[in-house]
Amino acid sequence: MVRRPVTGYLFRLLLCKLGPRAIRHLVWRRCLISVTRYESEELGFVVIHPLTCLNRGLIHGQVVCITVTFQTGQGSNQSSRFFRLLMSCAVQENSVHMEKMDMFNMFGRIPAANFVVDSIVPYSSLPKICQTLTSTDSVKLAPIKQYIEDEYEEKETIDLEAEMEKLLKTPRIVYNDDVISIHVRNIFTQEVSRHYFKVFCVESSCVVDTTTSVYEIANVNSYLPYAGRAELLEVPEPMVALVDQMRSICLAYEAVRDKPLVMLLSGAHGSGKRLLATRLAMETHRNIIEECSYEIWSEDFTEMETNVKKAFEKDWCITMNYERFSSTTQKKSQQLGRSARENSET
Repeated sequence: MVRRPVTGYLFRLLLCKLGPRAIRHLVWRRCLISVTRYESEELGFVVIHPLTCLNRGLIHGQVVCITVTFQTGQGSNQSSRFFRLLMSCAVQENSVHMEKMDMFNMFGRIPAANFVVDSIVPYSSLPKICQTLTSTDSVKLAPIKQYIEDEYEEKETIDLEAEMEKLLKTPRIVYNDDVISIHVRNIFTQEVSRHYFKVFCVESSCVVDTTTSVYEIANVNSYLPYAGRAELLEVPEPMVALVDQMRSICLAYEAVRDKPLVMLLSGAHGSGKRLLATRLAMETHRNIIEECSYEIWSEDFTEMETNVKKAFEKDWCITMNYERFSSTTQKKSQQLGRSARENSET
């Protein structure tokens, strides 16, 4: 007669054969990543629920390697990256939260969806050949050129030493060609200005802390994550399809040509042209520049061509938005569009 339940013998057998960690792996296999739309200072960190950490045998502050499968217009892709682990009960058990800048650095600027975590492996459990994470003595930060709406506004030199020291107070993991953001709050107006930098380091992935020397180098032209905005603008439901169509046109054009793309968006006053252009810039990670068409257009074609060229030279990776242009002046709009197209191709 069996004195103990059969499940007890089976559990002892599994415990001997698999071990506690392998059993936890059977309990938790895959989880969806929740897209984080808000900004945070926890760059280089992932936030996971404590129960998920218990199932995976992970501890707070541990360095882990996360492998994620995601879908783009070109098909399925996979990406791996090192993070430091944080635990929080505010996160759902079946999700892993990333800061939006980390998502931009990990998955790129191409729109993606269906993020599925394939594995979360502690750094100490990786094979020796995969343990490539090292500390670095110095990194270089190149400010990304950002458009200033008021070109006559005095460009003050902002000292970011205190913000940089705060950012590096906790050891973080960065990769070469990463983009990081530093937020500066005005103590008088409480407005937050966002400054974006591109990281250049010798190692592909490295750890930076207070012992790391940081050097600021010359400005660079690069894509601006989320157009430098804190949150993604909400657009009315009828405009969502139009934004998706414009984004698809931009991506398809980039795949076959390296010349700038010119699209003419027309509509009545207050129809949402500026909102559409801003949303498109955020989804394609570009600067947005607004110009007055009356100031650009001129009877002298040479002068108008010069004005358009100056507008395109303000920045790289931009979405131009021409404002206050009458829809009845068809001849002017045709000349302006032709001049913009010719200058973009040069």
